[in-house]
Amino acid sequence: MKKSELRKIIKEEISEMNFTGHGYDRDDEENEFTRNTPARIGQFLDKLEDLVDEYHAELYLKDGVYTSMEEMKSAALGPDTSKDGDEL
Repeated sequence: MKKSELRKIIKEEISEMNFTGHGYDRDDEENEFTRNTPARIGQFLDKLEDLVDEYHAELYLKDGVYTSMEEMKSAALGPDTSKDGDEL
């Protein structure tokens, strides 16, 4: 699959999402917790990589961005580390 095809698919998916205010429309039965599946983590990381690719010209000298991307991948794909009810 070409990057342009993938970007088109991502844009279509994003445009189909129902956003209101700062979160998802709470009237829908489905919410961010009921949609939670491990496959979505991979989709998130793919979209994030596409954004970094899209802004490559602006980011290519910023090593911290690429280091952070690797840390994000490791954290997102690793075990859950937060416990319900824990305060930040």
